[in-house]
Amino acid sequence: MVSEELPEWCPNVSGIAREFLNPTINDHWYRVLFSQLTDGRIEPDDFKISQNNVSFITFNYDRSLENYLYDAIQRNFESAGPSEGSKEINSIPIIHVYGKLASLEWQNTDSEAFWFAYKKGPASLNLNAFEMRKNIYVMHGKRDNPNVEKSKQLLEQADRVYFLGFGYSKENMEILDIPNTITKARRIFGTAINFPTPLVQNLTQKFKTHVNTIVTIGNNMKCRELLYTYPLEHD
Repeated sequence: MVSEELPEWCPNVSGIAREFLNPTINDHWYRVLFSQLTDGRIEPDDFKISQNNVSFITFNYDRSLENYLYDAIQRNFESAGPSEGSKEINSIPIIHVYGKLASLEWQNTDSEAFWFAYKKGPASLNLNAFEMRKNIYVMHGKRDNPNVEKSKQLLEQADRVYFLGFGYSKENMEILDIPNTITKARRIFGTAINFPTPLVQNLTQKFKTHVNTIVTIGNNMKCRELLYTYPLEHD
């Protein structure tokens, strides 16, 4: 899955931290995604959503997807505590093309200094700003970005590709060499809200010309509608 879209229930930055920790809101595509990843899993210990062989590529710096899945697993499966939730979500490839500020507290230890400063208070974050900026990459930066190659490999291996909230900007298409890196996909789906019909037709043709696959670009569907209409296939 390739995404640029923040959850629609995050209307402003001040509310993001609170909302990201709430997996009970009904009207957003994260909930639809989690429902499909766990479809048929009814046993208290059957929370291995990583077995669905799904991976995510995002152009956003935020960690909302990781945190949503981590929290949702614990709320929905009795046997999944913080340790199990952390291990499970860490086993799912979630690549931030342009990096992220730091790992979440329950993830890897590379963010230990960040969380120590955060718990002391916002003022102390300045102490770690130099270290944290190493995790961030900009579009035309000079540093090598390992996330680009990782993302390309995921696209090359994908059997189905979903573009959710993706703007199809020239820069983001080029950095991952899309559609050239999509070589095995049988189906490609994408949202294109408010895109003019000629542009949607152009995108569809661009994908079809490169790969022998079925392409569906929905210019009247948001992320959740696309997932409802074309649900994930999973093991």
